[in-house]
Amino acid sequence: MKIAPAVKRAFAPPEVKRSTNEPPPRPSVSLGGTEVMFHTRFNGKLLDVSHSPAGLLAAALADGSVAFVDGSDGRVVAVAEVQEDPPNAMAFYSQWLLHCGDDSFVRMIESKTGKVVHAHSVTARAEAGKRPRCHAVDHVAVLDGMFVAAAGCLVHACCVPSGADSGADGGAETLCELEHVVCAASPVHAVCAAPASQAARWAYSIALKGAVRLL
Repeated sequence: MKIAPAVKRAFAPPEVKRSTNEPPPRPSVSLGGTEVMFHTRFNGKLLDVSHSPAGLLAAALADGSVAFVDGSDGRVVAVAEVQEDPPNAMAFYSQWLLHCGDDSFVRMIESKTGKVVHAHSVTARAEAGKRPRCHAVDHVAVLDGMFVAAAGCLVHACCVPSGADSGADGGAETLCELEHVVCAASPVHAVCAAPASQAARWAYSIALKGAVRLL
């Protein structure tokens, strides 16, 4: 199959440079009837992407950074240097990105600035004289007014108060409040928010070995 030169340029690795005699790439390319609006190239391997209702894209790279991309033109509006490792899961809650890491933390990142404004640890209370056991946060789901994150057998439901602000007035300290904790008998494999039609009966579900629980 013959591949158009513009398509080759769009997916060429960063070290491949365009010839000075070659025309610049077109701003948009039509592929099989689907229009490609933009190409955003990163200096690193792209591992995950999350989309916000406001039209932003969060692109997680292998080096641990997260780029916030304008979904209308591909412009990078902010970059968050969070950790050395990429997140296990991401989801948008309003203007914040929920970033789930191996260190048991869910970090709330301001999408306009890339700044971490709050960090919540999904860990159980430590026994006397012992450190709390840490598990990677692998799953997150956004509900109405809260989010749910799972690490190992532990599930934390965190409330985000109405009107919470990440500005300089100290609002970041009240971004996240622990609502309830669920201790499962086995590791949680998935978390899912209830659809609108079922929200009055149950808020979210967790998938375990051989079972699904509605909470």
